[in-house]
Amino acid sequence: MTCEDQYDSLPDAPSAFFVMTNALAYNEWSASHAIGGAKTTLAYLGYCYGLGASACGRVDLEWGSLQVRGLGSVHAWDSWEGLGRFQSELTEDVDAVDTRARVLLQVGAVPPRLPLRAFVSMEGVHRWGRVEEARTISQEVRTSAGGSVLI
Repeated sequence: MTCEDQYDSLPDAPSAFFVMTNALAYNEWSASHAIGGAKTTLAYLGYCYGLGASACGRVDLEWGSLQVRGLGSVHAWDSWEGLGRFQSELTEDVDAVDTRARVLLQVGAVPPRLPLRAFVSMEGVHRWGRVEEARTISQEVRTSAGGSVLI
């Protein structure tokens, strides 16, 4: 379960967990290194196993029919080394580290006496990854609008 899944069941306590994560900097690293001796899942699928930690929070404000929601989360993952299924065959047991930060602001309205809700939101996601000396940064901004029926 990620922090995004936990927003409706807070507390906001940080959590630690086992991860399977896409190694963001793997493509850059593999452009200058032979992948034959790398971990199998990293070489063929671009992801690795590791340990991670997350922290998240949410603030909801309501004023009349106006609703404002702010979400934030940060995640950090580090791959496992020395524990591969075919460890004796690895010649490139590389360390992969990834972080992700997310911020979302959503504004919505519920018309009086109608079971409807309309909203617009803007979200920013920043990722940073490292595989050995290769580093990659990714940033994206997402906007969305929608509606829902309140039951």
